[in-house]
Amino acid sequence: MLRPQFNPFPNITTSRLLLREVVALDALRLFTLRSNNDVMRFIEHNRAKSIHDIHQLIAKIDTQQANGTGINWAITLQGSDVLIGTVCLFNIQSEHYRAELGYL
Repeated sequence: MLRPQFNPFPNITTSRLLLREVVALDALRLFTLRSNNDVMRFIEHNRAKSIHDIHQLIAKIDTQQANGTGINWAITLQGSDVLIGTVCLFNIQSEHYRAELGYL
């Protein structure tokens, strides 16, 4: 059976982008995305109403990564640490070698 391990965190680099771990310093940018009705239109989660909601989300992300049930990457441009989006694997089903993919 597949046993996902996200420690150390697997950064992904392309010629234009760096996908890195979501950190507490991303909270304001995440709030901007997760509270926007257009961005969240097809996402089946409640919109963020406060920065506290985002801190809870980051804690949930950390827990999922620690137990191997999900992983989230902050999307940034090469040379910049500013979050411009996110991409994640969630609902990881190790026994079936599958997961769902989400992005903002």
